[in-house]
Amino acid sequence: MRLVDTIGIAALYRCPVRHLDLDTGLKVDPSASSRAITAENFWRAQRCGIHAGFVDEHSVSMRSVADVLAETITLVESDACELGCLPELCSLRDILLRGTSADGQLAVFEEPCNHLRHNGEVLGVLVDRLAAETRMDRCIAAR
Repeated sequence: MRLVDTIGIAALYRCPVRHLDLDTGLKVDPSASSRAITAENFWRAQRCGIHAGFVDEHSVSMRSVADVLAETITLVESDACELGCLPELCSLRDILLRGTSADGQLAVFEEPCNHLRHNGEVLGVLVDRLAAETRMDRCIAAR
């Protein structure tokens, strides 16, 4: 995972927590069905990442990660401004465009003409890729 992605995800946690803390009207005890839908969406996020579809209890439909992220950013935008992390929060949209680190790793592993797959060196290539991303993140963080 890229450092910028990690910071964006941290902002995605901080902003809703602040939002919920300040808006006491949002603190409602969820029903059993709401908790079940939340558990299902959590599983979908773990299983499919940015490619998941989420069950929306209110519209009784499936929603994409992009739609849910856009709605969330809009909802907590003022909180992100107060916390000084709006650019980091908005940077999460970039993940949707370029894919996750896992998407990149799978692409390397699943390349149809990847001759490394047959002689077991593909894991070495993936480790080298992760190391290069880590070194790049360290250079960015040092600035």
